[in-house]
Amino acid sequence: VELEIERYQPELPILVDGEPKLPEVDPTKRRRQTVELPAGGAATVATFDGQEHIGELAAITADKVTIVSSGKAIALPLAEVRTITQTGSAADVMTTPGMHVVIGDDGSRLGVRGLQLAEGQLVATTAIAGRWSSPVDGVARLLRPRTHETPTELDRLRERLNVKRGAEDTLIVGSGAAQAVTMNAVLLAIDEQSVKVNYEGTDTALPAGDVPVIEMARLSDTPPPSPIGHVSFADGSRIAFTGLQVSDGHASITSSALGLLRVPVGQVASITLRSDRVAWLSDLPWREVKQTPYFDHAFGPGKDRSAAGRALRLAGRRFDKGIGLHARCEVTFDLDGRYQWLSALAGIDEAVERGGALLTILLDGRALVDKQPLDRAKPPVPVRVDVTGGKTLTVLVDFAPGTLGAGAMVNLGDAMLIR
Repeated sequence: VELEIERYQPELPILVDGEPKLPEVDPTKRRRQTVELPAGGAATVATFDGQEHIGELAAITADKVTIVSSGKAIALPLAEVRTITQTGSAADVMTTPGMHVVIGDDGSRLGVRGLQLAEGQLVATTAIAGRWSSPVDGVARLLRPRTHETPTELDRLRERLNVKRGAEDTLIVGSGAAQAVTMNAVLLAIDEQSVKVNYEGTDTALPAGDVPVIEMARLSDTPPPSPIGHVSFADGSRIAFTGLQVSDGHASITSSALGLLRVPVGQVASITLRSDRVAWLSDLPWREVKQTPYFDHAFGPGKDRSAAGRALRLAGRRFDKGIGLHARCEVTFDLDGRYQWLSALAGIDEAVERGGALLTILLDGRALVDKQPLDRAKPPVPVRVDVTGGKTLTVLVDFAPGTLGAGAMVNLGDAMLIR
């Protein structure tokens, strides 16, 4: 189990054993839920002040997390807990060969089998909840890898072909990545044998195995409702939720994109709630950007994207939030003394085959991380530095000695500021 408690959202409809737990609170204050979980294996509870406590997870209540270590119960204030990580955490559904994935317009990722579409309704079988059905309206794309492919490989193919959501459905068609082409058409239906579309006014059936990616048309310019949090599951699926109910051993998750899922609590690997104590670095405006061109080509910094404009990836993991920089680049943010910690995972972008860079992080001109080597051949480096009272934060990526500038594309995944 991995649990990250982040934000308040007083309207969150939570039921525990059928009883509502919605105390009257000021909407600006943090609210807590009570969810009893069965004891598991060794768990690491990390708090906002950087401490870690290891023991057997016993319970999570409205105001505390209890673990048992060496026969002694340890109660930690829930408001101070950042993450709870239990051994045997779930894999990412995006790395499972042959797994079809439905991606919602809120970023949800649901692993499915036997996906079908008829009359605007998607139907499939899931490992976490059995049969699942939902209108197609909130779906952003369908990834349908062959048995030897992963959804991540198809996501990269989509990026390489520059497929983006528009007014029409876009299909990637081809029996392999080398032969893949894009096709704008109206998606009509999906079954085991074919994908049916209307192409230039004519209904056409394409072999199901020749359509690995379907990018759904954007039906509205209105963004989806902001999720209250995310739930991750044992199969690696990850659902953004706007409502969560726990009763009778089941969790009922309401997603603005994928509808309602009723899932045994045992399938829940993690629950993440948004927090007013956390600010994503990429959500802050640049105060200043200094970019030195690399052989006359400037790679501008990216927010929630790499410096090359692609998804942030490190060591097989994709990050929805973070920043990407290519040497030599220096970016500065205003902190105004509002934060205590900076946390991130720093490394060379997965798209780079070899090379490295140097990472420096400065607070008001004082180095907190000084020329930290990053190498594509080595694991990413966790970063956690004290920024208490700091006015400005500067992140500098420079060329590493002996690399001739190769591979100096750095990602800071999950870069967050903690109050």
